[in-house]
Amino acid sequence: MVPELQILEEGHPAADACDQLSVEAPCTPGKRGPKRRRFTKTQESILRYLAGETALNGGVSCTKQQLADLLGRNVKTIDRCMSALRRQGLVEAQTNFDENGAQVSNTYRVTLTSIP
Repeated sequence: MVPELQILEEGHPAADACDQLSVEAPCTPGKRGPKRRRFTKTQESILRYLAGETALNGGVSCTKQQLADLLGRNVKTIDRCMSALRRQGLVEAQTNFDENGAQVSNTYRVTLTSIP
């Protein structure tokens, strides 16, 4: 079952945390050209979704395929983005197992204290 994308209302703690996500990198004086993005659009979408689920439910248990379907992206793109977000310490994953010991979907949550 694919989790539903929830739109957070203005003033909700998770919405406030999402607003703190700096999409644009700090401007470097003397540099030309457009500012580089701190996160890709897919990473931002993942962070916004996971931040909302973390605030509302403590995280979300889903597969990368389910996230890809939910966000309309390829599963390889989700995998790369999740790896980058985990390396940056913004997302943590908890591995879940069924009663037979087989791995099932992970539980993902945003570490809200790590958002600048």
